[in-house]
Amino acid sequence: MDRLRGLGYNEEVDYIPTRDYSARLHDVFDPDHVPFEKHPVVKVARPLTDQMWSKIESKMIEHVGQVTLRIVRHKRHRLVEARKELALQAWFALRPTLGPTLLVPSPVDILALPRIDHIIESSPEAGVTQQMFEHAINQELEFELVQRFRSVEIEKLAAKIPGVYFPFGSTAERALKLATSVFVCKSHMHFSSNDPDTVAAYEKDHQLPLFYPEFLYHPCNSMRRRASFHGKGEYEKYAIDNNMLLGVDKQYRNCRKGKWSSEELVTHDKARSVVRKILEACGLSASRTTVARLDELDPRLICLKCTYGGKADGERICSVWSWRNAVKHCLKVHWGGAVQWQMILQEDAEKARTLELLEPARRSLPAIKSRPWRCTLCIDTPSDCGRMDMEKLTDHFSESHANHEGQLEEGPHYYRALEAPLPRVLTVKMVPQAVPATVKNDSTPPQKMPRIRITADNGRPRKIRGRLAALRSMPLDIVYELHPKDVLTLARTSKQFRKILLGRASVSIWKSAFSKLPTLPECPPEMSYPAWAHLVFDLDCHVGLFPLASWMVFHLMRVAQMCGLESAKNVVDFILRTNHHEFSVETKSCLIEAKIKFLEKFKKLQDCKEREAFTAKAEDEAEVRVDHGVRCHLWLGKETAKQEAIDAKIRSARKDAIIDELCELGFGEEIDYMSDLESDFLHGAISRPSITLLSNVAAVKKAIPLTKQEWFSIEKKMVNYMKQIRAHMIGEEAPGYTKNYNT
Repeated sequence: MDRLRGLGYNEEVDYIPTRDYSARLHDVFDPDHVPFEKHPVVKVARPLTDQMWSKIESKMIEHVGQVTLRIVRHKRHRLVEARKELALQAWFALRPTLGPTLLVPSPVDILALPRIDHIIESSPEAGVTQQMFEHAINQELEFELVQRFRSVEIEKLAAKIPGVYFPFGSTAERALKLATSVFVCKSHMHFSSNDPDTVAAYEKDHQLPLFYPEFLYHPCNSMRRRASFHGKGEYEKYAIDNNMLLGVDKQYRNCRKGKWSSEELVTHDKARSVVRKILEACGLSASRTTVARLDELDPRLICLKCTYGGKADGERICSVWSWRNAVKHCLKVHWGGAVQWQMILQEDAEKARTLELLEPARRSLPAIKSRPWRCTLCIDTPSDCGRMDMEKLTDHFSESHANHEGQLEEGPHYYRALEAPLPRVLTVKMVPQAVPATVKNDSTPPQKMPRIRITADNGRPRKIRGRLAALRSMPLDIVYELHPKDVLTLARTSKQFRKILLGRASVSIWKSAFSKLPTLPECPPEMSYPAWAHLVFDLDCHVGLFPLASWMVFHLMRVAQMCGLESAKNVVDFILRTNHHEFSVETKSCLIEAKIKFLEKFKKLQDCKEREAFTAKAEDEAEVRVDHGVRCHLWLGKETAKQEAIDAKIRSARKDAIIDELCELGFGEEIDYMSDLESDFLHGAISRPSITLLSNVAAVKKAIPLTKQEWFSIEKKMVNYMKQIRAHMIGEEAPGYTKNYNT
């Protein structure tokens, strides 16, 4: 380097990196760059003499010439980046004047405008100022930049709606405003959000339906992740990732502003079909009803699948949903399947809205806070903190806009974020009144096709055919011979059986059915026989309507594990103490509703003796409840063990039948080998084998008798499994040997 300085290359020598700390930057900036210390003539481990220098001088001068070119390019890149910062500052100054809720290009799109790009790429001698960029942006705005951008992007979004093409212009935007235009974001950028509520919402359901205008202003449209590694020659990407004015660190980690694009948005077909069913239940047209119109009506609905087809009748307790919660409920619980809905009366809807305001307190939950506001002065800038509530917005102005004085006003200082969902509403349970058949909405529902009466050749109605056709002509005395579970199932087959079997006059039928289970504890006095049968034999959760729920024998209810700890806290509260210690947690708890009723009656009593008598009576009732729960627990354990023994016999018979079928196919030697291997494993002679045992194969361990039809469906899989056993016996690995047959 001293000899190069002697030749006048001082600037080049100062630029040459002496360490590898900037090698990555130079690889991005110049992919053909060779670090000075890695040059073939420099890394030779010999002292430099005059004779050696005379041989390498021409090569070093050539290398320094390349460094000179890199210096020029580097200065040019730094000049361009400085001009881009001026252009962004000019855009940040003009952005609030366009209106905070207007859909406009992103800052990266502004840098790509022809007039802006011409100024950025002008010669180094040209003096570039921020006013020049402001003038160029104003010229673009005069040529309807925002209108052209909005029309093109809206047309692209509308074209994603399947089945219909919407032409350019306002027609496409009208289509996006429909309630049936539902999108979902397939990006995973939301998990990088600094907002814990956003992360929790997408962890709970990563396919949240987006309605108008939420999907139009969704953050994924204008934000991108920063690349963790930049390859050789990717200087443009490196520069935009490291531009501090494009950062969104206060909203999302390791993200930046990007070109506006709706590529991450796809139509949510299941949600669209659910909305169509809801509009049909409300008597609204799917081709005309917009999201704003549906929010204005704000109907309340009943899921007829959760009520097993039962509609509001003034007696049934039903879960009442808002239309947005109904969509999420159907997607989460019913997997977006075909679900019918019923809209309740307007009077009941008003009661439901009142109960929704009281529901957080009833569930002992904190008040629901919404964060619908954004700072107008920080829009599109790195200082943008995202959505805030009014308290946080006030703190933001005191910290970031200390020069501001006076009251905050909506519009000049803050605005409502259009990507923010409406405030969350909790679902309530109530008894809605029956809906008359003459009740209609403001729009005429589509006319139904007249029902065709199928008749026989003699003109009489054709008889109902099928497996359940004989139920109507069946003598009712047979019901007395049925199991309680069968009686409950029969009551759900038709309205006639429901009216008969769930009425008070059918108590003798239920008593006769339960008499066939002498070991089952008696029906509690606070429950009806159908409710007792539903609790004992049905596995549905009483909180979240999930299947396979556990029976809480001391509370006469079932709670699924999927409901989580919070749901359990909303149902059970620890208050009453008993002398039973085998079930120390569950026996010291009671339902919140029971606790509230107990405290209300207790507070009404003024006399100490009356309170003591009331408390003693409650303790006696608690003792009876716990005693009944212990007997139910013991009965449930015996029934479970009995059912497990029956399942074990069925599995054993199924395994023997499968072995017989495999032996007929010529796999007797493999069966003997697996029997010896399984016996050695069960007696501890060997460790866990490297291949799935026959008893652990999913097709073998089912507790279902083997029929010819089922053997036909699993024969191919079992033959492949036997071939793997044969390969294992001879010590060779056949194709697909690592396949797991335990699933």
